[in-house]
Amino acid sequence: MDRFAAGLIVLAACQAPTPGAAPTPASDAGEPSNVRHLESGDVRGAARGDTVAFKGIPYATPPVGRLRWKPPEAAIPWGGVRDASTFGATCVQQSLETGAPAGGSEDCLTLNVWVPSDREAPPEGFPVMVYIHGGFFTRGSASEKLEDKEVYDGRALAERGHVIVVTLNYRLGALGYLAHSALAKESSFSATGNYGGLDQIAALAWVQRNIPSLSGNPKNVTVFGQSAGGYATCSLVTSPLAKGLFSRAIIHSGNCSTRERSIAEAQGDAVATALGCEGTADVVACMREKRPEEVVGAKAPNFTAGATFSWGPTVDGYMLPSQPYALIGKGLHNQVSLIIGVTALEFSSLWASAYPTVALPKTESEYRDVVNKLYGSTAAETLTEHYPLSEYASPAHAVVSMASDISFVCPARAYARLFVAHQKEPVRRFVFSHGFDSGSAKTYGAGHGFDLFYVFRLFPFSFWTPSEREIALSDTMTDYWTQFATTGDPNGTVPWLPYDPASDSYLDLDVAVRQAAGFRKAQCDFIDSI
Repeated sequence: MDRFAAGLIVLAACQAPTPGAAPTPASDAGEPSNVRHLESGDVRGAARGDTVAFKGIPYATPPVGRLRWKPPEAAIPWGGVRDASTFGATCVQQSLETGAPAGGSEDCLTLNVWVPSDREAPPEGFPVMVYIHGGFFTRGSASEKLEDKEVYDGRALAERGHVIVVTLNYRLGALGYLAHSALAKESSFSATGNYGGLDQIAALAWVQRNIPSLSGNPKNVTVFGQSAGGYATCSLVTSPLAKGLFSRAIIHSGNCSTRERSIAEAQGDAVATALGCEGTADVVACMREKRPEEVVGAKAPNFTAGATFSWGPTVDGYMLPSQPYALIGKGLHNQVSLIIGVTALEFSSLWASAYPTVALPKTESEYRDVVNKLYGSTAAETLTEHYPLSEYASPAHAVVSMASDISFVCPARAYARLFVAHQKEPVRRFVFSHGFDSGSAKTYGAGHGFDLFYVFRLFPFSFWTPSEREIALSDTMTDYWTQFATTGDPNGTVPWLPYDPASDSYLDLDVAVRQAAGFRKAQCDFIDSI
């Protein structure tokens, strides 16, 4: 896997992110229709096409100093009219390739809003779609760029679907997901580890309070996210703190997998040790005194080049009272209409990012070695039997299919089944199966993140100019997504029926969209059994 592919798939630019400039108050001169009054002050957006974009709006106080590893607090009001024509700073994060610090700021809790401007809002306001970016919970931002294009530009969705699109930044890595017993002691809820998730909830609460001022309907909010953003979306569906903040959710290439608190706190202990704070009189004060790049760059004692700590949501007893599967199994989740989907071959292009030190196998011997390294010797023997090389084009294709099934395809199906069994609201599945028709990414098939190029209408690039049928697929997907956000029913020319576990149904998103059934069924039945 080359550098281009790694950057392409996680939809992160191959250069290090730049902090950007925080918007500053502007004068009152300008186009009045682009000025809106929000709870913290007035903002002026910038018109582009048939939208007005309001960027870099603070939704919380900067989580610095004593507020590091604290739930987000309300944004500080400003005077005058704030210029909202540029993005806010990216959050402190890690390099895609090495895990080393790669820029950003702790003053990063901002969001961006695209509002349709070519028609009057309906009496109740435009439907709202809130997007959560991916990046392994360690990198990425709402202002991500690829070849100077904004990856999560909400303009196309807003214009075609007549919806408001919101994107947001949230704390990443150790600054967003560090769990430590000392932090739990200072918490009113004895909670620790989900600061990035609490940021997302704070942003959704901001939407509830402020979106009417931006012509939006707070009673019609859809949350959607991809990869880490998909996992984050699923955690919001199961968090009691997010109840009533949204009515629909779309999970791209994610599920509800969550760290146990004991595991998360052990990792927090390792970070504190690496920072030289474990065992000090006040371990939290010591860690708060460290520069942010020291915190995100902390290495475990057994750290090896290219490896990083694993971050993400934690069962903290507050945001997540218990494991999501247990909450869903008791019907205690936020019961909303759901779409859950994957790409057909997730790891075809995710491999280098997920396993930077593991080369794809070229021989049978290498295939067995890689499976053993990833899943252990006990599981490896059984896995290689159920993924025989005779059924795949190459050893690399076999292990990529296996990894895609284990990490994405089968867990997504399992959670879809769990949701169907414990809620009345419909659940729908999709598999994005289209590889690029042309260009250097064509060989990867339907890799991780490729669906976003179509949902956000993200083209053309130097590596790909879409064919007419690919443009039509983008139109179809945008229509499905925005129709779902508008009415809860995404049905279009090709019906998208609710998921039926008995037939294992799903919508196949290819240039010829169709209803289908049984995607990777035999493999997922086997993986579920073990």
